[in-house]
Amino acid sequence: MEDYCFATSTAHVPDDANITETSFKLNYYQWVPPIFLLMSCALYMPSFLLRANFNDIAMKCVYLANILLQMLLVSILLGFNYFAWNFKDGFPVLTVCEVPVRQLAHDAYAASERVQCVLMVNVVNKVLFAIAWFWLVATFVLTALSLVTRVLLESINRVNLSRI
Repeated sequence: MEDYCFATSTAHVPDDANITETSFKLNYYQWVPPIFLLMSCALYMPSFLLRANFNDIAMKCVYLANILLQMLLVSILLGFNYFAWNFKDGFPVLTVCEVPVRQLAHDAYAASERVQCVLMVNVVNKVLFAIAWFWLVATFVLTALSLVTRVLLESINRVNLSRI
């Protein structure tokens, strides 16, 4: 049953809700490896611009924009705000999925039943996306500090050169 729920879209059931009430659909399980592949490619992309002889300040701005764009795209793909540090409902372990039920007298699927699934892969997904979140935030903060330092040093150098 877990394999069926993993392969199809599931729904999150909050702790205080009935199994017939679902809060939102989750259908990103199959896309976690391609999401990380795209994120790694996107982090590597600005290094290609280094070959185009951009100045340091422009490169730092490209890195900052890259990180913000990645976090925005992950938010869209996962269906919740990836900018905020709140993955509680984003990666639920207990989910519900609709399973088509075949009736014995007929050769068609006449009904479907809701089944509760335990998706342990979401524990791994939560940890992986948390590590990626910390990496992106740390990279953003360090790059922003480096950019501010670089801009201040450039302005100090221009002031000193104008005095000569």
